[in-house]
Amino acid sequence: MCRYNGHVSQERNSPANLRLSVQRSLVGNVTANLAGLRAELRGKTILIDAYFFNAPSEEDRELIDDAAGEVIADYPDGYMIETHLGAVSEINVKGITWDFLRSEASRSNVPDV
Repeated sequence: MCRYNGHVSQERNSPANLRLSVQRSLVGNVTANLAGLRAELRGKTILIDAYFFNAPSEEDRELIDDAAGEVIADYPDGYMIETHLGAVSEINVKGITWDFLRSEASRSNVPDV
């Protein structure tokens, strides 16, 4: 988990603005191993969950950290960001609202709940 302190004064607390911020932050920060990513705003904490096909490499981790830094930069001081890295094989991809999802992950052998 990593935490950043934001420094931009513009308030952006709607789900649509978070989604746009996350999608913009992923440009140039997606490896072939990234299966999907979702973000959620809880109070003044932005939660980012990134799921990978295989164990994330150091590059995968660094790029998700870079993307998280770009997201928190869109929020004013006082906001925090937390990232979680996991395996797409451990979740049900169909039960999640994704900000990014590869088609390979959406067709994975994860059972419906």
